[in-house]
Amino acid sequence: MTEKLLDSVISTRIRLARNVKGIPFPSKMSARHASTVSDKVYSALGSGYEIYTLKGMDEMDIGALVERHLISKELMNSPFGSVAVDTDETVSVMTGEEDHVRQQVILPGYALESAYERANQIDNIISREVEYAFDQKLGYLTACPTNLGTGMRASVMLFLPAITLTDTIKRNVRALSSMNITVRGVYGEGSDALGHVYQISNRCSLGISEYEILTLVSSAVDRLISEEARARDFLIKERESALKDEIMRAYGIVTNAYMLTTDEVLRYCALVKLGAYYGIVPVVDVPTIDELVTKMQPYNLVTRISGRLASAEARDICRAEEVRKVFSTIVKR
Repeated sequence: MTEKLLDSVISTRIRLARNVKGIPFPSKMSARHASTVSDKVYSALGSGYEIYTLKGMDEMDIGALVERHLISKELMNSPFGSVAVDTDETVSVMTGEEDHVRQQVILPGYALESAYERANQIDNIISREVEYAFDQKLGYLTACPTNLGTGMRASVMLFLPAITLTDTIKRNVRALSSMNITVRGVYGEGSDALGHVYQISNRCSLGISEYEILTLVSSAVDRLISEEARARDFLIKERESALKDEIMRAYGIVTNAYMLTTDEVLRYCALVKLGAYYGIVPVVDVPTIDELVTKMQPYNLVTRISGRLASAEARDICRAEEVRKVFSTIVKR
């Protein structure tokens, strides 16, 4: 993978699904069971985590956790949902989702092995005090059969504008599907690829080791990055003037607009990132754009800047102001 295309890798996530032996799956468990699970898990984790119990929390605060990928949308609908989040928000441990425990580690950039090592450490810490439901033949027992075996999902978030704009993404998704690889949107199953961002992960975890999953996902990422490189070469050769015009219009909007919707931030920031790759826009810190996109999501914007956002219009004005401010610091004049 070339140095320039490393910017296409936004983040890496390892997620482990686990259930506690002797307790019904979350769809059948009682409030007492849920309390037992969360007490055991969070006691095992120890200090260094902020624990959020979703019941009774403000909708804005819950939505902000989803937008930052610290909890899943499924946990929002759980009557027993809770999560422990570490101080730098790289680790979150959910209880009461589809399985009793969903541990995840999210690291910036391309870091499959580092993320796995961290997730494995956390899993070992919890398993010292919590006995997991495990079968010698099926591995870790989970609510959904696709999570049997290792119970592991390895995923990489990729920015793939060129194969989206050239409409070759569909061909690649079909090819990867036959390799036990799933390509989804930003927020997982059923979500859209907002800002040309896709989540690449293994589909099943039964009959395959953790190391094999990491190798499989790594191969899929390399394939997509190679396809993206070819598509970017094609775009600049075949559509140079139109592409440059679209990129510069997007740059003009994010640096000058008085109002911006969430969708506009996603669309225009994606084009500016593509412009940074070609050297059309002199961005000196591309990862900051990815952070900006998350901060400009509706719930995170409102929770960070309360009191000024009573209406949709006020939010759009504030969002544009924040975007202008960030771009003034990351673009070389």
